[in-house]
Amino acid sequence: RRMYRPLASQLVAAYSDSSVTTPPAWKIIGATLKLLGLMGFWMGDNVNFLGSSGLFDDVSLPREERAKSRVMLRRKAGHFAARAYFLGAISGLYVSLREVLRHRAGPLRKAVECVQSLEQKKSRRNSWDLNSDQDSSSGTEVRADDDVHPQLASARSDLEKIKGKQFVLFLSLVKSCCDVLVFSNNPGIDFHERYRGKKMNEGFHSVCGLVSAGTVLYNNFPNKG
Repeated sequence: RRMYRPLASQLVAAYSDSSVTTPPAWKIIGATLKLLGLMGFWMGDNVNFLGSSGLFDDVSLPREERAKSRVMLRRKAGHFAARAYFLGAISGLYVSLREVLRHRAGPLRKAVECVQSLEQKKSRRNSWDLNSDQDSSSGTEVRADDDVHPQLASARSDLEKIKGKQFVLFLSLVKSCCDVLVFSNNPGIDFHERYRGKKMNEGFHSVCGLVSAGTVLYNNFPNKG
C-alpha cells in the first residue's frame, strides 16, 4: 500500500523546485495528472481492501451471491487502481523525460561551456608563460588571468554537482520507464496481451520492478560524502 509514495515524492519536488520561480506549464500539467493518478490508485486500493472484508456486502442477498459480488467489486476496484497508477506513471515518464532534456540543454551545457572557456584561458596563459619574448600587452593579459585557477576549480566543482543532479534525473527517468512497463502488464490494463497477443515475460516484469525499487533506494540512500 506504499507503492504510490515514490510518485508522491516526485510530485512534491515538482511543485517545490526552488530553481525556478514559476514552474513551466508542462510540469504543472504533468504533476496534476500524476496527483490524480495517485488519488485514483489510493481510492481503488482502499475500496479493494475494504471490499475484501465485506464492508460493502448486501446482507439481503444469499451468501453465495454476496461472495460473487465481493469478487466482482474487488476486481473492478483493482482494475481502477491499476489504471489510475498507470496514468500517474505515464505522466511521471513525460515529466522525467522533459526534466532530463531541460537540465541537459540548460544548466549542464552552461557548466560544461564555462569549464571549457576557463581551461582555454589557462592553456593560453601557460603558452604565454613559456614564451620568453612576451610583449607588454601579453604581460598585462597574464596578470589579468591570475585568478583563472580558483575560477576553474570552482567551475569544475559546480560541474560535478550538476552532473550528479543529471544522474539523479536520469535515474528518475529509468524508474518511470520501469513503472510504465510493469503496470502496462497488470490486470485491468494488459497492454501487451491486448496489442501483442501475449503478456510480457514475467522475468522481465520482475526485473523492471527491481530496477524501479533500486533507483528509489539509491536516490534516498544517505550520502555521507
